[in-house]
This record gives sequence, C-alpha cells and structure tokens, in this order.
Amino acid sequence: MDPEQVEEAGAAGVLVGLSGGIDSAVAAVLAKRALGEQLLSLLLPCHSLPEDERDAMLLVDTFKLRWERVDLARFMKLFCKDSRKPANYAKRTLNLAYE
Repeated sequence: MDPEQVEEAGAAGVLVGLSGGIDSAVAAVLAKRALGEQLLSLLLPCHSLPEDERDAMLLVDTFKLRWERVDLARFMKLFCKDSRKPANYAKRTLNLAYE
C-alpha cells in the first residue's frame, strides 16, 4: 500500500496493531516506510504480558511511530458480563494464545 492508495480509498491513514511480537513489528516498520505519517500504530492490551507492551514500545521509540494505547480489558469484561460468559471465556472459547 502506498499513500496514493490511502487517498484513493478516502482514508485518512492506516492502522497497524502492535502486539510486541515479530509479525506486527515487521508490518509496522514496512508500513511506516511506505506511508510515513499516514500510519498510526495501536497498542491494544487485554490482560497482556507486560513484556509484550514493553517490546511494542521499544519498536515505537526506535522507529518513531505515531501510536495510541487502548486497553481492551474493560471492554472484554463488559463483553463477558453482558453475554453472561465467564471472565476467561475469551481464552477458552476463542482459543487465544499469548506469544
């Protein structure tokens, strides 16, 4: 994707989620090189390991990425409460894994 494609799509930019893992790191760096300031990196922790967020922030600092942090833990709690699912529903049913 290049800046022209972003404009043609009528978008203000592109979002990349940062997990602290290698896949999202590579995606973010490549997107930054292609899009510059049209990239916004999102840290979306949800009961994540502190090391994952630390690694994501190291990437943000090293490559001067624009970023926002949105803690999804309270949304997950609301989801589980509203759907009458146990608090560990996401880990068990959605088979979420931690890197």
